[in-house]
Amino acid sequence: MVGRDDLQLGRGYFGTGALGHGGRLNDLLGVSFTDTYKESRIGYVLFHPGIVSTSFSGEYDAAAAAQVAGLKVFGKSVQESIAQIIPCIDSPPVDRLSAFVEGRRIAVDNRFFDSQDAARLHKITEGLLAG
Repeated sequence: MVGRDDLQLGRGYFGTGALGHGGRLNDLLGVSFTDTYKESRIGYVLFHPGIVSTSFSGEYDAAAAAQVAGLKVFGKSVQESIAQIIPCIDSPPVDRLSAFVEGRRIAVDNRFFDSQDAARLHKITEGLLAG
């Protein structure tokens, strides 16, 4: 699992890397949901819209500010991102777990969607939520 021993990226934090890390963890929580609730009729759709140019509000050091400036330049508009998601809302996938990147469906039967990593993250998450 990404950041196996450092889920909060306390060592070697890098802004855009943290975005990818959070997305990876979210993907694993989707796997965990479908593994935990096998009898559920609920479908879990993972959707990565790509880089989206948002307000990126906050205070940044010089390095992070440069990253944010680049994201604003290369990111697509919020409207473009929403347009990519609409087809999944209008015609939801029938699979229990599906994933999309910028509107293109990707496979979920590979190491990035590993059930063991998902179970480990699920257990850690439950522990954190229990206090």
